[in-house]
Amino acid sequence: MEGVRRSVAEECIEDQLLPDSSVRLVLERGGQVRTILMPDEYRTVRVIVSSGVQLSEADLREELSQYGEVEKVRLSTRGGFDDVCGTVTFRLPKHAELAVNRSRGGGTDSENVS
Repeated sequence: MEGVRRSVAEECIEDQLLPDSSVRLVLERGGQVRTILMPDEYRTVRVIVSSGVQLSEADLREELSQYGEVEKVRLSTRGGFDDVCGTVTFRLPKHAELAVNRSRGGGTDSENVS
């Protein structure tokens, strides 16, 4: 339980600036604004790995950290499919964009997630 508390305490929050706005704020602990994301910017990418490929969260973090600091990795198997899918959240939007642009030709299919 302590690990969960620490994770939540250290995690930043991403939320809309205003209720009907596409502009989002990334807030650190204490409510300090880290980044303002415009409608076309994102920090989280969706990753789908073909069946038969063994991939852990640590492997994915290591692979994608070459593009920038990775804050969070979540993997799961799709119900009824052998594919593994997940999300990777980068610290900065430019790192997420770089990962998507450079990995399009690789073994993973990545796309942005708002």
